[in-house]
Formats: sequence, structure tokens, C-alpha cells
Amino acid sequence: MKNAKFLLTSTTLVASVFLLISCGKQQEKQLSQSSSSSQTVQTSKSDDKSEAKVVQSASQDETDVASASSEAQPKNETKSDTKDPATPAAGIDVNALAAGDFSTVAGTWQNDLGDQFVIDGNGSTVLKRSSGEVIDNNTFYNGRVDNNKYVVSFGYYSSGSSDPLFFIPEGAALPLTGNPAPKEQLQLGSDAITASRHPYYRVSN
Repeated sequence: MKNAKFLLTSTTLVASVFLLISCGKQQEKQLSQSSSSSQTVQTSKSDDKSEAKVVQSASQDETDVASASSEAQPKNETKSDTKDPATPAAGIDVNALAAGDFSTVAGTWQNDLGDQFVIDGNGSTVLKRSSGEVIDNNTFYNGRVDNNKYVVSFGYYSSGSSDPLFFIPEGAALPLTGNPAPKEQLQLGSDAITASRHPYYRVSN
């Protein structure tokens, strides 16, 4: 009877030992799996962080390259080459002449013979012949606008005589031919042919 109890007790003890050993191994296995899983998760997170760093680094590199490329490209600087247009000299204004304003014909006019006709804005004139003769204190009278020209009688102070004087704007019909005047000019003289051959052109204002 005692042997049976001893055998039962021994069997129970051995079974308990085996059970404890089996449980211990099972726990170790679970702990090992848990540790491995934790390491896998940590490794995955570490890999994700590394990948994020790589992506961020690549993005930063692209930004740096784009910035460097932008700085390297020459800037388009628009320079204004526009220049102020030269103010053209005022041409003959026949209506102003008819109103007694001679500012548009003021200056020195000269013909191919060397004769000079000097006029100021008030209509005072000096006629200088190439021979050296100077005629001043001359007068204008009976002026009128005729076919886009201003025609006036020019009275010589020293001689008491007069000749027709034509103020002809550029493009106006010439008195003798009717052709457009190639440039503004004055024609002075009772002989229309002679006057047309030796017109006065402005040489200075």
C-alpha cells in the first residue's frame, strides 16, 4: 500500500515537473516571439524613419538644385532704349502770320546768291545783300493767306519801293509752277521767275 502511494506520489511529482518545464518553455517561446515581434516593429519603424529621412534628404537636394539653377540663370533685365524724340522745328504758320505773329518765321534766311533776310518775332526785318548793302526798318503791308501761302508786300525803307514776298510752307504750291514746295522757303521779288530761282531757306532760328 505504501509502495502504491509512493509510486503515485512520484508519478505526480514527475508529471508536475514535466508540466512546469513545458510551461516554462512555452513562456520562453512566447517571450521570444514577443521580443522578436517588438524588434520587428522597431526595425520597421526605424526603416520608416530612415526612408522618411532619405525622402526628405532627396527633396532638400532637389530644392537646392532648383535654387542653384535659378540663381545660375541670367536675369532678364529690360533696358529702355526709348529715346525722347527730337522736337521738330516749327514750320511756317500762315494763319499766325496773318494775325501779326512772325515767331514761326523768325531767324535768318539765305538764298544761293548769299543774300540774307533776317526776321524777328515782331516782324522787324533786315535785308543784307551779298554786295554788302544792308536794308533795315522795312515794313510788311497788305498781307493775306493765299492757297496755303502767306503773301505780303515788302516795303524797302531806303528806296520807298516794294516787292511781293511769299512765305511758303513745305508742301504748299509754289507760285510759279504750282508744284509742292520741297521745303519751307521765302520768295522775294517782282519778277516771279527770278524769285523762284533764288528762294531763301532758313539757315538759323
